[in-house]
Amino acid sequence: MKWFFRITIFLLLIPVQTLLLEKIQIAGVKPDLALILVYCFSWAKGEIHGLLWGVALGGLIDLFSVGLLGVNFILKTTIGLTIGMLGRSFLNLSLLWNVLIFFFISILHDFLGTLLVEGMREGASS
Repeated sequence: MKWFFRITIFLLLIPVQTLLLEKIQIAGVKPDLALILVYCFSWAKGEIHGLLWGVALGGLIDLFSVGLLGVNFILKTTIGLTIGMLGRSFLNLSLLWNVLIFFFISILHDFLGTLLVEGMREGASS
């Protein structure tokens, strides 16, 4: 049953992200389903599961994206590992703290992604 659940998530991530969540925007910000899943699995299962889900979902997003290859892979893997370690230490936090941590992580994810993409773009033009 666990494998069926994992394969279903893996197969439905890209269609749900691109077809359904693409239309949802809050102040121009679109939800990142892969980041949400990596965060939740990492927090609940620990750093090894977080690392593996980050590798799998980050790689899947990079495989189907038009942008720079490897950015989502690196960021989601790092976030999975970090949140997995934090989840072990702060497992009993309230919902408010989880939302605040996720908000901070998502802003950091987008900021680092922008830095990586712009840094690669600058390095290629030099």
